[in-house]
Amino acid sequence: MKRKVHPTLIFTSMFILFVSTYAGGLPKGFVFLDEIIPDISIELRYAGNNNFIGQRIDGYESGRCVITADAAYALKRAQNELRRFSIPEN
Repeated sequence: MKRKVHPTLIFTSMFILFVSTYAGGLPKGFVFLDEIIPDISIELRYAGNNNFIGQRIDGYESGRCVITADAAYALKRAQNELRRFSIPEN
């Protein structure tokens, strides 16, 4: 069976590769997600061994998520809203 790859995944992968080699900083309107939400848990599979080829893919050295600023702040608002439902740690 042939699998389809979602276009957003392709764009995101290409953008992260672009950013990892972009020496002049991030393009306007983009941020590192961990700078907006320092305690966020992110799994970037292409930056590690837990992906479809079993090893880090060339170009994903930073292991940091790049996302639009609008999306990052929307995630931050959602995370803050959901914190009221979290179970306190002992």
